[in-house]
Amino acid sequence: MEILIKKMKQDYDSLHPVSEELYHLLSRHLIVRRYRKGDVIKPVYQEERASRYICRGHVGVYFEQSQGLALGYVGRETDTVFDMVSYSGELKSNIEIRAISEVVILEFPKENEQLVVKRYPDFAQLGILINHRIQERMSQQMTILRSPMLEGYPKFCQLFPGIEDLLHYQDWADLFATSTRTVGRVFTELAKGNHEQSST
Repeated sequence: MEILIKKMKQDYDSLHPVSEELYHLLSRHLIVRRYRKGDVIKPVYQEERASRYICRGHVGVYFEQSQGLALGYVGRETDTVFDMVSYSGELKSNIEIRAISEVVILEFPKENEQLVVKRYPDFAQLGILINHRIQERMSQQMTILRSPMLEGYPKFCQLFPGIEDLLHYQDWADLFATSTRTVGRVFTELAKGNHEQSST
């Protein structure tokens, strides 16, 4: 865990520096979780009881719809992921969180987080800034996903390196709110464009 905590500290120090001593105290309240691709991290209709810092891998947040679970957005290394609807309102929601690759997470149980924030003002301030970053990254991702897939797909892959090898046609269709037929057409056009560029 020590290496994971150091990496998290390096990341979060860019937002608000906190002493190594306090991170050592924080580590007592965190749990290391490892998941394989496809593992469910937080099931649908289960109350959210933790936030999660992604140390390695990609995580998908899915929403239950009439046709089944649909991928809504993706989290990557250094992202914080949790069911925001359930966490803030203490409700059971239609959101499932799932590993879409091999994943390592630092899990922060809700009751532990409340204790830490109350006891250590530095972490309370950091928490505010983390929430701002979550919203900024979410907005960036949603802006890309609202664009036509032909335009948004390369930007999305640049934002999430390696994601093109992890998702299926239906996942891309869900993300860009389009059909699998359109996904296939976009991939064909992109492949054609890459081929033409390599030929010139």
